[in-house]
Amino acid sequence: LWFSTTMTPNWYPMILSKDFHNYPGNNNRVGYNIYLVQGSTVSAEVDVWINGAGYGNSVTQSAIIDGSWHHIVQIRHGVALSMYFDGVRIGDQPCTSGDISNGQHLTLGKHSYNPGFDKLNGKIDDMRIYKRALSESDVLQLYNE
Repeated sequence: LWFSTTMTPNWYPMILSKDFHNYPGNNNRVGYNIYLVQGSTVSAEVDVWINGAGYGNSVTQSAIIDGSWHHIVQIRHGVALSMYFDGVRIGDQPCTSGDISNGQHLTLGKHSYNPGFDKLNGKIDDMRIYKRALSESDVLQLYNE
């Protein structure tokens, strides 16, 4: 997925979301999100929820909200998540196995379940979901297309 924004986030503007949870608990939360977070600097975060447990990766770079196009990829392979940002592998996070499918629509630029989150004021392009885990060379090929 490619995105571009100059938006300074204040409440988790969603880039992509297919998330479901049942407040107040999150016991059955399943799905995934890509969003921005404002702290002392802006970070892009990816989270995956499996049976109420959350797993994720984040990247903090001053250039995230610079109006340039940025490439972000999250790969789930077995019981691990890998995140790539602009062609560079940022980190790996262990997770459990389990299904992340749910009845929510996949949404771009807003949260699929909670309208209280900010909408992304920016652009999204070339969003893809694969039925297999991409290799590092696959990610680099997509980044360099």
